[in-house]
Amino acid sequence: MSALSNYPAAGDLTHVMAFDVESSGQNPRKFCMVELAVVVWELGKTEPADSLHFYFGLDGRWDERTKKEFWHNAAKGVDGQTPMQVLRERLCKEKTPITAEAQAAMRLTSWAREWFKKTDGKIMCITDTPGFDYQFITHMLACIEELPGDMQPPNSLNYLFGKYEPVCDINSFYKGVGGTLQKWGARDKMHEKFGVQYPEWVTKHEHNHDPRSDARSIAAKAVYLLSFLNED
Repeated sequence: MSALSNYPAAGDLTHVMAFDVESSGQNPRKFCMVELAVVVWELGKTEPADSLHFYFGLDGRWDERTKKEFWHNAAKGVDGQTPMQVLRERLCKEKTPITAEAQAAMRLTSWAREWFKKTDGKIMCITDTPGFDYQFITHMLACIEELPGDMQPPNSLNYLFGKYEPVCDINSFYKGVGGTLQKWGARDKMHEKFGVQYPEWVTKHEHNHDPRSDARSIAAKAVYLLSFLNED
């Protein structure tokens, strides 16, 4: 019997919808999203079912500390390049168009509600951290004042599907399952406690600050852990 056999962890859940944001600072009232990626992944599958990606441009206001600690920090990048260098190289190669936040908000809301219907509501929103991604996406969704027909504007990520569906985050999941409350290392503690070893279909999705890869990494880990920790 699983250590989590009494937990309604997966319940009737069939899909997760994972989000990842990169931004120009920490506060959405002052700074902007640079990119947003969203991935839908079905439990029991080894590849995502669907995804969205938005690039919002680099012309907004920038937080100097965020630039120093993240965007211009090679330790946060790939192969000796800073995240900003990696991003500019990717944008040049892929010729990614800029999307206005209002347009992205409408597209995300419509797309998410289609998935809510497809899954009969058996889908859960999940982010990386408890507040960072949530606040930026909520700030973006708040720009929607009305929707076609009798659909209600989301106003926050908790109401993305048109009704209250609380957002979860994978770091709190690590802490809760692992039974530890600490700032750092909760994931490793949980892995050690349950002997978690991810298969290749999970590990191939790196957390490398490309939000598309990061969202896939969050979704894949959530899908695998929900199955692994609820096995009989």
